[in-house]
Amino acid sequence: MKKKIFLSLVLFLFAGNVFAQSGWQLQNPFPQTKTLNDCQIIDANTIFAVGNSGTIIKSTNGGSNWQILNSGTSADLWRVNFLNLNTGYVIGFNSNFLKTTDAGNSWTKILITGSNYIKGISFINVNTGVIVGWNSLVAKTTNAGLNWTNILLGLSGEQYWEDVFCIDENTIVITSADAISTAGNIFKTTNGGLNWVNQSIGSFPYRTISDIHYINSNTGFVSGSPVMKTTNGGTNWTSCGFSGVNCKFSFRDSSSGFCAGATESALTVLKTTDFGNTWQTMPSTSIDQQIKGLSISGTGSLGIVVGLNGLIGKTVDFNNWAKISYIVTAKNLNKISKLTDSISVIVGDYGEILRTSNAGQIWYKVNGTSPSENYRSLKFINSTTGFAGGGFFYAVNPSWYYSSRISKTTNSGLNWSDIYFSSENGELISSYFVNENTGYFITSKLGSNIRLFKTSNGGLNWSVLSTGGINENLIGTYFITAETGFIWKNTGEARRTSDGGNTWSQFQYNISNMQFIDNSTGFLISGSMLAFTTDAGLNFTERYPNLGNIQSLFFFNENTGYVISEQGAVSYTNNNGLNWNHLGMISSGLKDICFLTSTRGFIVGNTGTIFSTINGGFSTEISNPLNLIIQDFSLSQNYPNPFNPSTKMNYEIKNSGYVSLIVFDLLGKEVATLVNEKQNAGSYAVDFNSSEFSLPSGIYFYTLNAGEFTETKKMILIK
Repeated sequence: MKKKIFLSLVLFLFAGNVFAQSGWQLQNPFPQTKTLNDCQIIDANTIFAVGNSGTIIKSTNGGSNWQILNSGTSADLWRVNFLNLNTGYVIGFNSNFLKTTDAGNSWTKILITGSNYIKGISFINVNTGVIVGWNSLVAKTTNAGLNWTNILLGLSGEQYWEDVFCIDENTIVITSADAISTAGNIFKTTNGGLNWVNQSIGSFPYRTISDIHYINSNTGFVSGSPVMKTTNGGTNWTSCGFSGVNCKFSFRDSSSGFCAGATESALTVLKTTDFGNTWQTMPSTSIDQQIKGLSISGTGSLGIVVGLNGLIGKTVDFNNWAKISYIVTAKNLNKISKLTDSISVIVGDYGEILRTSNAGQIWYKVNGTSPSENYRSLKFINSTTGFAGGGFFYAVNPSWYYSSRISKTTNSGLNWSDIYFSSENGELISSYFVNENTGYFITSKLGSNIRLFKTSNGGLNWSVLSTGGINENLIGTYFITAETGFIWKNTGEARRTSDGGNTWSQFQYNISNMQFIDNSTGFLISGSMLAFTTDAGLNFTERYPNLGNIQSLFFFNENTGYVISEQGAVSYTNNNGLNWNHLGMISSGLKDICFLTSTRGFIVGNTGTIFSTINGGFSTEISNPLNLIIQDFSLSQNYPNPFNPSTKMNYEIKNSGYVSLIVFDLLGKEVATLVNEKQNAGSYAVDFNSSEFSLPSGIYFYTLNAGEFTETKKMILIK
């Protein structure tokens, strides 16, 4: 049903991944960036996918939202095999063989010796299954995985098994790897593994057969170049007419199914409705990464593909495929700056620059000046002019190559040009601009050969300054004015200048980060301590958020601000750090935090991580901790989008008055009225269930009218 929620503070009911009961949503990547290698649809709602670095994700609403599960391992995971909603197995690198009996909430490791590469798994029923792998591993269980018995094929040399398919308890087929020992061959048993027959591929012996799939006892398919088919139980094999070295097969019934990851690009999804005799390329939207896994529901028309960099694609009509994962970038993001209440810029490794002009509803890439330098610094001196500094180094035998680059924008981050580049002075570690003319940056060569540069004419000329006796591992610089500033080492040891860097004095605190509200008032981070000054850093008052080592900070004024820790915790204060409200653990690898308004904020970090909040980051369990005042009218993009059947819409109104929220179809016909009443100023969330209105798949629009404010957004229903 339709559900409307009013909040006395800004409360956002996030779709997607919400962390630690907090008000932070993982905005990019959605749901994550690790490569996914396999997936399995259990029923119309429940889907599992596994991938690199121990990744296991689960959906309980047909792929609209995903939960990241704790696998207990960081090893790459290659295959998933669920027998029912609760019991499933996952296999992966370094002998990782995991089992769950509680729908993925917890996993136990099954001990398998003799192979670090468990590559294939197939169960006939809840008790009987077979695994295969490198180092000649073939093992069978008949008691639900409690015990495993090695099966010996009597072959000489080490075997590299890639996949297994159990047709029934007696008939098992296994495949081998590329050009090693029994290269590209298929072995089959019809008596439960007592005896095996080598079913030669014939004309294509040198390749890895990474996937084998039978739709009945006679008809089966194997990946390769080309993909092959048998209609007599593997005695003979013929080409299907297309290539798919790492493609995957999944069938809804004995005649209809898909082959995903075919062709050299591995982006293609093919469909057959005649037992694999002919294959048709399926339309796809934004399937732009290599496909590595495929699963088709045995009932209905739900299909899922997964792949490189967290790719997830979906079909709900057994024909059209659309990408539902969202990844702007997978590069490390290091700094974020506010330009206006709606415009923000992020910089990261390998020249990555992201920008939003609608308060973070959409982030997009901006062309920088180089794909090489890792931008570590970002400073906007006003809403249009900003500077990004970065460096790079790599080995060029027998020496090293270093670079330093400072890029500038004068149109709010839309375009960038270099005001400095050099490969002579080392790698740029940190930079800071006080105004359009005065800036500083630090270079080093693997921590030594430290140099501090200054410009007073916008980068036309640079002079080298002393570093106050710090000769190595200088990593940070921050200036309050053109004359007063700080530099510090990786150990935190710091210096302060009051004459533009001509002379430096020993500073009383170690420093790892700083932020000043004005020329006198500011904060510094020193390990787990936050220190506050009102005299430009001459004297400080210590504060302790009790988060462990602090990574970054953002303060609106001398009283109100946020800090994030190296471990991924977020904390808030509204009384100058005397008391802290811990908002929970968000994620590891966080780098920087920034707010556009009192409620809209972002945290960025490694592997493209962007968390967003529209309620100040507070849990739904915390009642009005900020006494927030809505400053404007706004309508947010619905989450999820595309959706089936439900989605959420969030909006803010700054004045009390008559409000309507109406859904229209593509022809402009009103199909649902969600809100039609007088409302007080505040933030609202509305649940929209399309099934209540019997709406078909298609494009719809929803319009918010509040006084003189009107805004419309598009959403897509995929059933």
